Amino acid sequence: MLYGASAQGRLVRAVTEQDRDRHRLQVDLARLGWGSDDPAIRQVFTSQFMPGGSKELWQAFNELQRASTSAENAARVLDACGSIDVMDQARRVRARTLVMHARGDQRPPFEQGRLLASLIPDSRFVSLDSDNHILLDGEAAWSAFLAEFESFLGGIDRPARP
Repeated sequence: MLYGASAQGRLVRAVTEQDRDRHRLQVDLARLGWGSDDPAIRQVFTSQFMPGGSKELWQAFNELQRASTSAENAARVLDACGSIDVMDQARRVRARTLVMHARGDQRPPFEQGRLLASLIPDSRFVSLDSDNHILLDGEAAWSAFLAEFESFLGGIDRPARP
């Protein structure tokens, strides 16, 4: 099961120099401000991941970012993700696959989820009605995600619980 995934990172799908500049800007933002006491830079990422979040949720996520990794590591992850290209590998997947993506997700954009599903043979694509990459408890997309995921797992033999 893939959620909010992409076949191509931001640099791979970049068409213009401005697209490449945007990628480098995000990497530099992480490197320069991720670990600071000022959450303003982390808020850039928070608002991309969950634009529909409450102020309290944003504050908690801003702090979680700072506490979960160093600025240098965050920059490295963002930079590496920009270079991902699994177009050829996706075509070779032979496992039953569910791909879900929020319509308004910009991290990565919706089209990337749809593209990934089109590359994986016999995969099933589910569009979720949300702008959030990180789905929020209480939004309809979260309930839809859980239902689709449970349905997907229902077709897999799972060990009995003790």
